[in-house]
Order: sequence, then structure tokens, then C-alpha cells
Amino acid sequence: MSIQKRLISLLILVFISFAAVIFFQRDINLNKNSKLLKNELNAQSQQISSDINIEGRLFQSLSVDYSYWDNMVSLASDKPGHLSATNLQFAQQNIDTALTTFKANSAWIYNTDGQIVYSSYLNPQPNFLSVPTSSSYFKTLDQKKYFDYFIDTPYGFMEVRSSTLVPTNDPDKKTKAQGYFIIARIIDNSYTKEISNLSQTEVTIVKSENKALINKIIGSNVEINHDLLNWNGNDSLYLKSKFKVAAVENIDNIFKNEIILIVSLASFLTLIISITIWLLVLRPLKAISDALTNNNPDILIKYSKSKTEFGELSRTIIQFFKQKAQIAEATADLTNANNLLKKQDSVKDDFISMISHQLGTPLAVMDGFLTLVVQGFYGKPNDKMQDALEKTLSRTRNMKGLVFDLLNISRMTAGKFFLEISDVDLAKVVAEEIEELQRQAHDRNVKLNYHPPEHNIPTLKIDEPKTRQAILNLINNAIFYSPNGTVEVYLDSDETNIIFKVIDTGIGVPEEEKAHLFTKFFRAENARKESPNGTGIGLYLVKRVITDQHGRLIFSSQVGKGSVFGFTLPIKTNNQAPITAPDEDRVDQKNDSVEKDPEASEA
Repeated sequence: MSIQKRLISLLILVFISFAAVIFFQRDINLNKNSKLLKNELNAQSQQISSDINIEGRLFQSLSVDYSYWDNMVSLASDKPGHLSATNLQFAQQNIDTALTTFKANSAWIYNTDGQIVYSSYLNPQPNFLSVPTSSSYFKTLDQKKYFDYFIDTPYGFMEVRSSTLVPTNDPDKKTKAQGYFIIARIIDNSYTKEISNLSQTEVTIVKSENKALINKIIGSNVEINHDLLNWNGNDSLYLKSKFKVAAVENIDNIFKNEIILIVSLASFLTLIISITIWLLVLRPLKAISDALTNNNPDILIKYSKSKTEFGELSRTIIQFFKQKAQIAEATADLTNANNLLKKQDSVKDDFISMISHQLGTPLAVMDGFLTLVVQGFYGKPNDKMQDALEKTLSRTRNMKGLVFDLLNISRMTAGKFFLEISDVDLAKVVAEEIEELQRQAHDRNVKLNYHPPEHNIPTLKIDEPKTRQAILNLINNAIFYSPNGTVEVYLDSDETNIIFKVIDTGIGVPEEEKAHLFTKFFRAENARKESPNGTGIGLYLVKRVITDQHGRLIFSSQVGKGSVFGFTLPIKTNNQAPITAPDEDRVDQKNDSVEKDPEASEA
């Protein structure tokens, strides 16, 4: 373990031990004072209940005393809205006067059907209080004989007293109820003030949905809640009483002392830890930052001798600077080597361009004169001479094609590969190339069959020399890689394109190498075995020539069965600019078998 970890662990251990002692002592004091607090809260809660009963004694007297009186029973037996004169006089002289005497606001007389027979209000508004009643309300009242509950109304909080009405000779209410007497009063400031005076506490009444935690301690005060229930036992309101308790004051003082002690201890430990962190963490980190910012690893030498994590980090950074210098040196060497390669590549391109130009002219002359000799312009040679001359002419034309390809590659590299557009009869071009290649096919024991178009095809606006070379490359490849086989050449057209295809029974192209076949200098593995001396530029030039003239390549192949190569050229090009799409977007490929109908080979 490093010195930083050991020191910080020791400081944390001291802090935890000290805090544990404080909290242990605190728990002892809390347990002692909690017992005192619990006793005081129980006593205070009982006092509040007693004070509520004391304050409501007069209100209760009105409800109980009037509930067993023959006149009240007689009043309840009248029809609703049609009181007899005697009962009306009794109600007005007794009930209305009693509301004021006994601090009530409203009173109702109900018959046994739950209908109001008589009502009285001290408040001038009609229906000042709407006491919720129902069949279950009166059924429960019949069982209990008496209700004392609290409700919340639009006019404020109210206390309601309900009782059954029985004759005077039944003060114990053993007989069946003859009616019901309900009185209510508003709980105003005088009510809470009276409870506060009786209990010597600060009293407020709150709705149940705003009810806070029971027996909540606020500072040195305690709040206890006394539920004021509805007639069905649900919370309606509650009375909140706040008062001071000596036990709470003791707990408050304990907390204050503990907080002061813990804050002091925390401040002292924070100072010690801060100094330690500066010496063992921040200062080494600043040195590392300065070393990285100023690119100066010498700053870290003194820290690298330490066995701590920062010592190891310093050694790593010093090693990093050494490797960085080595990488910079290697990068410089690679840059110089790359520049040299670019220069040598430029020299190579210039050399190829020069050789191509220098060889092109004499090869063209040789081609011309050999053609004249073979055709008998200078006299008919004998059979052996004729055979030798034809082979020489074939090899000369192959060499001329290779020079032509190299020259075009050089032009592409230099950005000078341009199309020279003219009107071209492609059927004538294909026929001429087929005738020229028959000798080569014969030498390879290959049957070269040409299937000309069944109808006249339109002329194309294309580059005739480059397109001719592309056709030559495709047919020549088919002949070369199909020894003792067959090569079928098709030329046709549809409404929009001229279609040229070469179908052979040659070696085919492996599946994994098809994607690279039309890239520069690439040759398939089986092609390299067949002929190690190829250049790998023929198909690349075919792709460039055809796609630059807005055409599409045709290609499919199966190893050991043969291949289909070809292209389509649009009949109307409208003098469009050459296409410059990436190489991989210029080829349509399908893995069709060459044994299928030739028309199915086009992608």
C-alpha cells in the first residue's frame, strides 16, 4: 500500500472512532430523554382530549337534554313543512332560543323516514349547513343513540351532535327512536382559543389531507395531532397542538454540542487531509502537468525515484517521452522514404510513358509492313513463311496492344486520359477484331464463334481506338484462358443499349477474387498459374474505357466452367461528360452459370 493510502486510511479511522464515541454517548442521552418525552406526550394527548370534552359540555347538554322530551317527539311526528301551531310555537320558543344559549348555529328535527320536519339557523343564509345524511347514517345513529363528530363545510369547520328522540319517560333510550335531533356549530377562533387556554398549548385545526407527521419535533417544540373524526370514523379534521417540552430542549442542546464537536473535528481533519493531499498528490500531479505542458520530462526525475504510484507514473511518462522521440525520428525517416518512393514512382511513370511512345511507332510500322507481307503485297510467300509471318504479326499486335495499355495507364496516372469521340460502327469493329484473332484462336486450339446482330445497330458516339482495344482485351483473354475450349462472341442491341458479350469455357474466376478483378494490376490466382507473365491492366482499362463512356460492365463466372465478360453502351449519350464514379460502382456482377442462356448473364 502506498504512503498516500496509508495516511488517508489512518485519518479516516481516527475520524470514524471519534464519531462513534460521540454517537454512542448521544444514543445514551437520547434513550434517557426519549422516555421522558414519551411520558409527557401521552399526558399532553390525554389533556387535549379532556379539554375538548370540557369545552363542548354546554353543546353536549343541548343535544342530550332535548333528545328525550315528549314535545320533541311530537314535533318529529308532524309532516314535513306542515307543523301544528302548538309544535311550531314550541320550536320557536325553545329550539331557536337554545341555539344562542348553548353556542350552536343550526338545528334540525328529522322524522323516522329521515325527512327534515323543522330546521333553525342563527346565520341569516338559508341552508347554512348541509349535514350529510343517509340511510346508513340514521341506521348507525339508531344503534349508537348519539353522535359527536366534526366536518369541513364551505362555511368553515363544524362540530355536529346527533341523537335519537325518545319520550320523556325513557331517559336511557331503550325504546325505538321516534325521530332525530341534530345540532351544529362553527369552530371559530374562540373555540381554539378556549382549548389553548385549557391545555396551555398553541392549538390550530387543519384538514386531514394536510396532516403532518405525528408528534413532530420542531426546534425545542413538539407538535402532537389529535384526530377529529367524522360520524363514520374517518379522518375529517385534526387538532394540532404545539408546546415546549423540557426533554426536547435537552435533546436540542445535545445535538448542538455534538454538531459543534463534529464540525470542529471535521475541520481539523479536513485541514490535515488537505495538507497531505497537497504534499502527496497535488504537487506530484502539478509536476506531471508541467512536464506534459512544457514537453520537459526532466521535471519528473526526482519523482521517478519514489516507489509510490506517482513514482511509477513519472517513470512511465519519462519512457513515453523517449518513445515519442523515437517515433518522431521514425516518422521523419518514413516521410523521407515516402518522398523518395514518390520520386521513384514519378520516374517510373515517365519511363513507361517514354518507352510506350518510343515503342509505339516502330511497332505500328512493323504491324503495317507485316500485314502487307502476309496479304501478299510483296509476293506470295510459301506456306512455312506464311505461317511464320502470321505468328509474327500476331505477336506484334499483342505487343502493340500491351504498349497501348501501358500508354493509357501512364495517361491515367498523369490525368491525361481523354476520350476522342467520333461516330463508330461497332459491328464493323467487332467483326474486324474477330477476323484478326482467328489465327490466335487456332494456335490455342480454341473455337472462336461470332454471332453478329440479327438487325442493323445504330452507330455510337464513342472513342473508336480505346473501345476497339477494350473489345480486343476481352476476346483475347477469353481465348488465352480457354485452351482447347470455345469462345462465343455476341453483339446485339435493345431500345437503349448496344450489348457486347464474350462467353468462354475457360478456367473461370474464384468467388473470393471477383471483387478485385477489375482493379489495376490485379490477376486471379488461377490466372497467374496459367500465365505468370501477365500485367493485370487489361480489365482495368476495359472498365475505365466503358464506364467513362456511360456504359456498364457485364461479368459472371464459375471456376472450371467459364466466364461471361462484356459491356453495354448507351445508344444516346447526348455528349455527356465521362463518369468518375469509384471503381466498385462501375461493375454489375452476378454469379450466373455460363451454361445458362447468354441473355441471363447480364447483371
